[in-house]
Amino acid sequence: CWLMHWPGPGVHPTKKTIKPSDWTPRMRVDTFRAMVGLLGPSCRSVGVSNFSVRQLQHLHDATGVWPALNQLEVHLLCKREDIVRFCQA
Repeated sequence: CWLMHWPGPGVHPTKKTIKPSDWTPRMRVDTFRAMVGLLGPSCRSVGVSNFSVRQLQHLHDATGVWPALNQLEVHLLCKREDIVRFCQA
């Protein structure tokens, strides 16, 4: 699985650092679309990491493809129940 690590731009939820301001939602979609275009014998699935429900929905609306997975930090102090429920559905 090939992962797009960070949806950017914005403020990291725990580190409170600003991510690069030149990253746009359009670039996120274009990157994911290019990744989907490379699916084949050497890349069987594409996924994302740290995407919100809104960002996942935006990818799907723009490409018609759901990521195979969304890698998230989840533990007792960071439950992320909304995104976990969305991804499970």
